[in-house]
Amino acid sequence: MRFKYKYTDYHIHTRWSHDIKEFGPSFEHYARIAEKKKINICFLEHYELFPIENDPTYPFYGGKIEQYLEEVDNVKATYDFVLSGLEIDYYEQREEELHNFMEEYGNQLDFIAGTLHETTIGYPVTTREKLVRL
Repeated sequence: MRFKYKYTDYHIHTRWSHDIKEFGPSFEHYARIAEKKKINICFLEHYELFPIENDPTYPFYGGKIEQYLEEVDNVKATYDFVLSGLEIDYYEQREEELHNFMEEYGNQLDFIAGTLHETTIGYPVTTREKLVRL
């Protein structure tokens, strides 16, 4: 893949990530900034397959992934330096669900980042204190 610009940021979250406010920055907002700064970007939203998928406050609640793909594809059609992606947590006990998700949506995204924020569902290891206890 060739990049339009010298610099790249592949870790951008918008309102589609659960850790961003509902009225946070939009795809278009980030794309305009990236164009001005000459940075290739990839929207990499947190996509939780498991524990919070039944939470109505979760941005992808109710199968909204199709809406996400449509919105990000519209921005990609306008800006040739924009890619789409998801940041998905890996859980050993949920490999089959992860595999099924990848089969269904993997070819509709430019980038998928696997993450390990938790070693067990509900036990985040994002602090030194918790990592030491493992």
